[in-house]
Amino acid sequence: MTKTCSKCGQEKSATLFSARARSLDGLQAWCKDCTRERNRTWLAEHPGKAYEYTKRWMKNHPEQFKEVRRANRARWSPERRERELARIKNWRIENPELARASQQATIEKNPELYRDIARRRDEARRARKVNAFVEQVSHMTVWERDKGICGICKAPADPTDWHLDHVVPLAKDGLHWYANVQVSHPRCNLIKGAS
Repeated sequence: MTKTCSKCGQEKSATLFSARARSLDGLQAWCKDCTRERNRTWLAEHPGKAYEYTKRWMKNHPEQFKEVRRANRARWSPERRERELARIKNWRIENPELARASQQATIEKNPELYRDIARRRDEARRARKVNAFVEQVSHMTVWERDKGICGICKAPADPTDWHLDHVVPLAKDGLHWYANVQVSHPRCNLIKGAS
C-alpha cells in the first residue's frame, strides 16, 4: 500500500507514515521524514517551550518516564555507556555534597532495597574471608522462598528483624548460595553459631 505525503508530495510506502486514529486510512498526512524535519525546526525555534513541555510531561508521567529512560539506556552503545558513567563519576567528584544528598534521598525512598544491598555486600565479604563460594543472594528472595518461617525452630519470623542463616556455616566450608541459606530468628541463629 502506498500513500502520498501532503507536505513533500511524494508517493511513499505506508510504513513510512505514523499511525493516526482519526484519519480515514489510519495514517498521518505527512511522512515520517517531513514530520521529523518539522519537529527539528520547531525545537530550534522554541527551545524553552520544548524544555518546559518535557519537564511537565516527566512530572505528570513518572512511571512512563522511567520506562522511556530505561528503554533509551538499553539502546546505548558500550562507548556511550562508558562516556555516561565517566560523566557521572566526574560530577560526583566535583559536587560531593550534592552527590551525597542525592544518594541519601534515593536511600530514603527505597530503604528495604538498600538494606538488602548492604546485607548482600556484608555476607559476600564474610564468605570471601573464608574463601567460600559467593553467589549474589537476595534477602527478599530468601524471605519469599521460605515464606518467613525460621529454618531452625520452624516458627514465623519478624519481617523487620531476621537473620540469613547458613545451614552449613561458612566457618565449616559452607557455601554462600541459595541452597545453603535460610530465614532464621536472630536468637536461633546466634544460639546455633558455627555448629
